[in-house]
Amino acid sequence: MGELPGGDAVTLPYEGGEFDVVYGVQVFEYVAQLDTALREVQRVLRPGGRCLILATNWSSLVWHSAQPDRMQRVLTAFMAHAPYPDLPASLGVRLRQVSLEPLHQTPVPILNRSYHVNSVSYWAARLMRPFVVGRQAVSVEEAEAWLQEFDALEQQGAYFFSILSILSILTEAVKVA
Repeated sequence: MGELPGGDAVTLPYEGGEFDVVYGVQVFEYVAQLDTALREVQRVLRPGGRCLILATNWSSLVWHSAQPDRMQRVLTAFMAHAPYPDLPASLGVRLRQVSLEPLHQTPVPILNRSYHVNSVSYWAARLMRPFVVGRQAVSVEEAEAWLQEFDALEQQGAYFFSILSILSILTEAVKVA
């Protein structure tokens, strides 16, 4: 949904039925008032319109580490980064509550077997580090060691990261009289 003039995901500044398509890429899992935002999507869609939602299931994250306890502390702390870190698991039920119907859901896996500046995991790690330190879940030193481990794993040919997002294509549910 991006930046909206004079609004946000829970108060879209548009008339009802104004759009054929509404989409959110890595948005809805970060909206605290999720049900309100989904009702807004339903409101601004034209009859028969479509909504596309790409959301990550953060519990699906697998990240190899020679320090599994430290990795678990970091990942557990990071789960607090979003009100709905596993939105794909509950999205279908929430959508039906606002008269949106999932038509198709497709897994979008991300697999990084190498750690470098062009990998998703490289940037994910750099975003996660200040978050988990700020939550005081790990120390600055421990977070730095966590990040440096990835370079070492890369050098050993042992780097592995995978995560699963789900692309949901929705339509307004047909109302039966």
